[in-house]
Amino acid sequence: MTLSDLSTVLIPDVHGDRDALDDALIHSGSAEQKQGRLRVHDDVAVVQTGDLLDRGKQNLLVLDRLLELREQMGDRLTLLIGNHDGTLLQCMQHPEDVQSVEHWLCRLGGMKVLMNIAERFQLTLAKPSLETFPVSLSSLTSLEKVLTEVTWGNTVKKYNASSTDFPRAFEKARQLFLGRGEYASVFRAMHLACAPRPNILAVHAGVDREHCASSPEELTQQYRTLYRQKSLSVFSYSDAPFGEFIWMRRGEQPRKKLLDRPTSEALLGQEKDLLIHGHDILWGGVQEHRQCYGVRDMNGDVGMSHGYRQSPSHWGYIKIDESNSITANNDTSGEQDFGRIDDDRYVPPKR
Repeated sequence: MTLSDLSTVLIPDVHGDRDALDDALIHSGSAEQKQGRLRVHDDVAVVQTGDLLDRGKQNLLVLDRLLELREQMGDRLTLLIGNHDGTLLQCMQHPEDVQSVEHWLCRLGGMKVLMNIAERFQLTLAKPSLETFPVSLSSLTSLEKVLTEVTWGNTVKKYNASSTDFPRAFEKARQLFLGRGEYASVFRAMHLACAPRPNILAVHAGVDREHCASSPEELTQQYRTLYRQKSLSVFSYSDAPFGEFIWMRRGEQPRKKLLDRPTSEALLGQEKDLLIHGHDILWGGVQEHRQCYGVRDMNGDVGMSHGYRQSPSHWGYIKIDESNSITANNDTSGEQDFGRIDDDRYVPPKR
């Protein structure tokens, strides 16, 4: 039996919310709680489409859960790298990259990861302080240093975290996430793309024209090579060589389409006619299904993490069953039926 023969559940951005991850697995019929443990059924494959951490309050619990699921499921579990994951790893591998560290902590919600680590390992300051930026600022100009300190102080106030020992928490994060650390295997095992069915490409955000002709296996091998070489800056922003895979948003593209015509045609040339992704949060809490020059674009990011307080959804998923029928579901809008994945026609959701 291959993965294509299994029911496949794709779970979008988790953002440090283990409860949302568990709820998505349970409500999709993929798992159940047994004797206090979450057990995924043997006939199910799971794809998490990136952005495991940041913003939420259960970042380490998410990683604990994924270690359990990897042990249970083996190759039936696929983790894609998202922009939050890529930025975190860039910071862990290159703490001298102060701009990336500030961006991760103050803008992407990485502060919550360090707060979770400090709480678990009891890393607190003897005296509260707003001047605890976790890495050296010596490489910055005087103006850059002042601006960083102001932004950092405001962020510490926002999270009421003046007693957290962020320098020690950052170093502990590097121990946990890199090398032989407790959670390093989660990041090493990530994929840049995968094909849950022969005609489907799953990514975190999108795909660019330059790389769309590469197979998911080739793309993942490139990511893992860059990971080993500590060269993940190629994912750091949307214009970076691999940036579109983890940063692309439909609203920032020409004609508000995620894919342009040449990219869509190249995907069709690889017999890929359905792109499934997350990243581009849908504040209305309803999964989207659009056409991009013959390729169907399905976005599953309903903002299910409790880190997004303004989102109405607390769990969501996209599911492809054994008969290749595809549905989406969340706790806001309910189930949507998109028909069979091998149907050329656009099938509007049945509400």
